[in-house]
Order: sequence, then structure tokens, then C-alpha cells
Amino acid sequence: MKLIKNIIVLTAVPALLAACASDQAYNQTIQSWVGAKANRLYRVWGYPDRIEHWQNGHKLAIYRYHNRGRYPTTAYPGSTNVTTRNGITEVYTTPAFTTGGGTYNLTCRTWFEINKANTIVNASSRGNDCAATAGFQQRMSNPTIK
Repeated sequence: MKLIKNIIVLTAVPALLAACASDQAYNQTIQSWVGAKANRLYRVWGYPDRIEHWQNGHKLAIYRYHNRGRYPTTAYPGSTNVTTRNGITEVYTTPAFTTGGGTYNLTCRTWFEINKANTIVNASSRGNDCAATAGFQQRMSNPTIK
């Protein structure tokens, strides 16, 4: 029974965490900055990881997120149970096994295009972890939009 509970927890927790964050909320967060001045963005998001300068005078502020790690492993020992009922002996064996393990690689790259007037004219993102919780959305959205 404990084994079943552990398996349920190992599969349910990531699903619940994923339900708390959404890519739609992340997109709403970054789109809230379109029309805002880049200086205001920098005060909330911090200085970008990289800025590209285009020939047309626009800039691209790039924010990168990367998280790499390993899932925990859990080893379950095997067991053998012997029962005798009505003169019949039965042996039940459960083999040892390990669950979990493996690696994960989470990324999100966010771009803000900034025109010559220092106004954000476009925002986009790409990655497998461009998701926002309500708390992230509240902290990172353009405060003049709220």
C-alpha cells in the first residue's frame, strides 16, 4: 500500500505543479509590456542577458532561463511472503525495483523588441518552461497595466 501511495505522489505532484502555471499566463505577462518603455521593463525584469542591435535601429532584449537537474530516485526492496492455508504453502515474491531518476532540462527564452524611441513593440518567447504562476504574473507584468 505504501508503494502505491509513493507512486501516486510521484506522478501527481508534477501534474499539480504544472496545473498551477500556464504558458497562456506567461504570454499575457510578456504582452503586457508591449507599448511600455524599456527602462520600466528593466526595473521589473532586471537587465537582459543579452541585447542585440539591429540595422533598423531596433534592439532585441533577450532573457534566458535554463534549469537542468535530476529527478530523485527511490529504491524499493523486494520481499517474499510465505503463507500456509489448509496444508497448502504459497510463496509470493515481489521483486526489488527503483523508480524515478533521469534528467530534466527546462528552458525559456524571452525576447522584447524595442524601437528607436525605446518603446517595446513586440514580445515573444520559446521553450518548454515558459509558464507563469499567478505570483509570477503579478510580479513580472507591467505595473501600469494592472
